[in-house]
Amino acid sequence: MSAPASVDVDVLIIGAGIAGIDAAYRVQSETKLSYAVVEARNEIGGTWSLFKFSGVRSDIDMIQYGYSFRPWTKDKLIAEGWEIRQYIDDVATEKGIKDNIKFQRRVESASWSSAEKRWTVTLRRTDPSGGNHEPELMTSRFIFSCTGYYDDQKGYYPPIKGAQLFKGPLVRPQFWPDNLDYRGKKVVIIGSGATAATLLPSMSRGKDGASSVTLLQRSPSYYFALPSERPIVNVFRRWAPAWTDQLMRWWLSTIDFLFFLWCLMFPNAARRLIRFLTARQLPPHIPLDPHFDPKYTPWKERLCMVADGDFFQTLRSGKGHIATGVIDTFTPDGIQLVDGTFLEADVVVQATGLEVRILGGIDYKVDGETVETGKRWLYRGTMLSNVPNLINSNGYFFQAWTLGADISARSFTKLVRHMEKKGYSSATPIPPDGIEQITERFVTSGYIVRASGRFPKVSTKKPWKGRSHMLADWLDLHFANVEEDMRFE
Repeated sequence: MSAPASVDVDVLIIGAGIAGIDAAYRVQSETKLSYAVVEARNEIGGTWSLFKFSGVRSDIDMIQYGYSFRPWTKDKLIAEGWEIRQYIDDVATEKGIKDNIKFQRRVESASWSSAEKRWTVTLRRTDPSGGNHEPELMTSRFIFSCTGYYDDQKGYYPPIKGAQLFKGPLVRPQFWPDNLDYRGKKVVIIGSGATAATLLPSMSRGKDGASSVTLLQRSPSYYFALPSERPIVNVFRRWAPAWTDQLMRWWLSTIDFLFFLWCLMFPNAARRLIRFLTARQLPPHIPLDPHFDPKYTPWKERLCMVADGDFFQTLRSGKGHIATGVIDTFTPDGIQLVDGTFLEADVVVQATGLEVRILGGIDYKVDGETVETGKRWLYRGTMLSNVPNLINSNGYFFQAWTLGADISARSFTKLVRHMEKKGYSSATPIPPDGIEQITERFVTSGYIVRASGRFPKVSTKKPWKGRSHMLADWLDLHFANVEEDMRFE
């Protein structure tokens, strides 16, 4: 591949989470390009290094969430956070990726020069002790952003009246304290998403658990129990280990997709089914309404996966409680709701959501012009219009993130092989005239709505459609024309 200017590496991968390690493996095994991975934290893991709150775990089975080139082999398919982080670290070590990772390097900006056909990237060392370091510069032909979709430095924590009055700890899952002691105490969790559904059973479990845990929600969510182990997977592994994981990955992702489609096509039936299954698992003293009566149809927001139904088990045990209402104010001893209900608390967990951050919040420029993601078009779910040699790893909303991330990485290596064959140095997606934009977003989750102006534009037609599902993207990967709407130089 020709290059007018020399570079430090061909591909700079930003992020050493599950997507970053996937990208590194695909680059080193499917291309001849050199690469480096830069990671702001001091260890591998991404999400699973950042989140250390009680009970943090995957919300989908590890058959789908794990790597196709190094499958998850444990019987337990709903894994705890530390297990996933160790798995990612093991893969990076086994595949020789770890030697190419530069830790404690946060990318601040990246500037593309069309004259030099390269990116110049500004990094700064991250020092947990707060030390200040001079910026470092790196150059690369490509940038592969694997920074995920949320801000790792702040969450969504709206101010709550009277919070300063509360005499106990007010903690946030994204910044979980190592020494939090809630043994024998009364805990209130503010929130109704997957994090809150995980915290309720975890914080009440065992001799070190709280005496009572109450989930306080302003609006209800859908909860769906799934087994953490699937005996059929172990049967197949025993009799056909060579191809079991690939088969199971396709089988489980297909089932998930068909269920998702059914929810879209028959939302009222899906709502009745989920509420029926929920009602069967509730104790007599907790009514279905209003606590499990969401105002949206299934999959307008993500379903809360409950491993082995432990969320419902905690409610039945008497240690778990649920309250639906609007907070009036904190008091020194708890939370007062608008309807007059008072929730006594020694510890409060504010699990109110994430803040979206596109492309890691990095200041990208092309020939001096700032890249505003909300004004760009999304190309094959991985690139931005009129931005050369920048690839973003994207996953799925209703399937495992890794499935989409791997498609992103393989799409990139396919593009690179084509460029090597033709002698190209840069690839820039160019949208055609008259392209039609989809303005209505299917997903109504709070963090998506709050960031709606920052997401790239998508169209009704390929290759400018957003991510859809694994089968469609797999077909696109293998059969789509790599030169469609792409300018090569």
